[in-house]
Amino acid sequence: MPALFLTADATAQTATRLREAGGAGTLYKPVNLTGIRKALADVVLPAGAPAHVPSAPPAAEWPRPVRPVLKVVPISPLDAAVIEELRNVNTRPEFLGQLLSHADMRIRQKAQFDLVRRGESAALLAAARDRKGGYARLHGLWGLAQLARKEPAKASVFAEFLTDPDGEIRAQAARMIGDVKAASLAPKLLPLLMDTQPRARYFAAEAIARTGYKPAASAVARNA
Repeated sequence: MPALFLTADATAQTATRLREAGGAGTLYKPVNLTGIRKALADVVLPAGAPAHVPSAPPAAEWPRPVRPVLKVVPISPLDAAVIEELRNVNTRPEFLGQLLSHADMRIRQKAQFDLVRRGESAALLAAARDRKGGYARLHGLWGLAQLARKEPAKASVFAEFLTDPDGEIRAQAARMIGDVKAASLAPKLLPLLMDTQPRARYFAAEAIARTGYKPAASAVARNA
């Protein structure tokens, strides 16, 4: 492959040494485009051929990229009431209730604790009753139990979930009754001792023991 040397030494001795070193040509600084073209032509083109190196087309002939046309769109400013409403949307019980079914457990727990802190028993109960709620149903029950620890009267809502079609909901309802020691609901736990779901039977027996419901002792012993 031919090699061109670039140097700032324009003496004849240097040119001779470069040719002896195998150089096909020499470029002298400062170099310009015309000098580069001529040197390339001397190396590439055979003797007697026209020394013409095609150049790139002028910039005016380059294809222009197609860009989207920008249009001016009028903007209507939001009034202060709308802005304030948007600021508060993430604190509404309905919004927090939706987060109870979030894929991230940390977000579900944070929403549950926020609803409990606000005393939003209605939102928690609505989540627990939603048959399509998935995780939200469990967090609804757990949140209601947190409230029932402070206000025992709120524990009565667990009774309706003891007959829920979902075995895990029945199990968690029984577990929450035991957690808050809702003795008034203990008799309603007896049917769960014969439940088809092992977890429902287990938590029912545990809740009966935790509430101290003595009439159920024989039933618990039979199913032990």
